[in-house]
Amino acid sequence: MKKVTTLTKRVCQRFAFTLVELLVVIAIIGVLIALLLPAVQAAREAARRMQCTNNLKQLVLATHNYHDVHIVFPFGGIKDRYNCEFSWLFAPLPYMEQVSLYDSWNFSIAYSWTKTVVDEATVVYSDNLKVLREMDVPAYHCPSDEITDSLELQHWGYDGMTQKKYNYAVCVGNTGLQIYETILPLGWVPSIGTGTTAVKHKGAMFRVSQGNSPNSINPVADSKPGNWQANMAYLIDGTSNTLAFSELIIGHDSLTEGKFDLRGLSILPGTGFFSTYTEPNSSMPDYMAYGGMYCWDLPEIKLPCDGGQLNSDKGMVVAARSRHSGGVNAALADGSVRFVSDTVNLNIWRAASTAQGGESETL
Repeated sequence: MKKVTTLTKRVCQRFAFTLVELLVVIAIIGVLIALLLPAVQAAREAARRMQCTNNLKQLVLATHNYHDVHIVFPFGGIKDRYNCEFSWLFAPLPYMEQVSLYDSWNFSIAYSWTKTVVDEATVVYSDNLKVLREMDVPAYHCPSDEITDSLELQHWGYDGMTQKKYNYAVCVGNTGLQIYETILPLGWVPSIGTGTTAVKHKGAMFRVSQGNSPNSINPVADSKPGNWQANMAYLIDGTSNTLAFSELIIGHDSLTEGKFDLRGLSILPGTGFFSTYTEPNSSMPDYMAYGGMYCWDLPEIKLPCDGGQLNSDKGMVVAARSRHSGGVNAALADGSVRFVSDTVNLNIWRAASTAQGGESETL
């Protein structure tokens, strides 16, 4: 009887985890989570990059539909007598299911005339200012950029034109943009550098032009020579060899620090464009207009910037930049979208941006 009792006690005995075993299990779980998180993040970024690709494809198709109607591609920008640029951003909207937004803009008044000072105490703002403040086009945002919230505004008071920023930009060629010249053609720097190393502009799908009329703003009704727009025949290099759009990282602003950045703005001089003078996500600074006031140098977050200008104070150079790891999405004029590495050969990158360069290199 005594032996049976002892056996029963042994059978009913329970064992617990030791502290060492518990720590080992926790460590294994931690390692598995650490291995899983990068995979989840990579999958999310792949989805964001795909969405960005779809946005650019939609944008190029909209420009083709625009061309079908108007026999020209949308303008890169139009400048009025106040040197204020009405960008390409509105032109594709009717072909991107944004007809009501397009119709809400009043093309009968100059775009820089967002307010009228009746007297020192009275300011009357136009309806266009309200459109700028409230408009938000999801297809113009890259989901990988950290500033994509609909409430993210440009917090400066240029003529009351507080506005949102966007991630996509038109290609103005392999040199840069000139903004001060009053003679045609506008919208590009003829060359940067001298001698055999000079980079010469060889045409591009977009440029910023200036109308012959002080109020020359309507992209459809105003067909004056100053409002230059490329057509399909202008792309001698071929649509599959000519860059149309790529990405920008939205410039950061700080009201408290008095820091502002033009990059990503839809309407203002020298905004909404990129050039291929430097590689994608280049460590070289972008050169902006109007000095350091509208340029916040933040190289640690891929936004290097210099407040000066290239080429005798006429050149603005802004590189294609993206939050995607290792490169940028770029849309060609034929509607295809490619991911271009940061290490792309610079000559190939520049050749892809020209419309009439006749280069043998292809992207």
